[in-house]
Amino acid sequence: MGAPVMPFLIFGERKDYEKVWSEKIYHEGDPGSDTDRAFLNSFYSETIKNGIFFHQRHHWFSCLSHTEGDVKETLGVVEKCLDIAKKSVL
Repeated sequence: MGAPVMPFLIFGERKDYEKVWSEKIYHEGDPGSDTDRAFLNSFYSETIKNGIFFHQRHHWFSCLSHTEGDVKETLGVVEKCLDIAKKSVL
């Protein structure tokens, strides 16, 4: 098996997310606690509001057409949205 080729975020305890690597997640739903799922939903909702679309269960793609500026902008939005999710959920 091994690490996925393209990344995506998970929130919570590692033991709760081991099934992410299999098809079980599509049948059983998102793993983790209610707080983990609330944080996940808050984070992804905020990224969309801030112009960045990440899919919760799909790998994020990057390619050579993404500039250094695109990456910096995206990382800035991620940092902002993680802070918002933390304040709203935790």
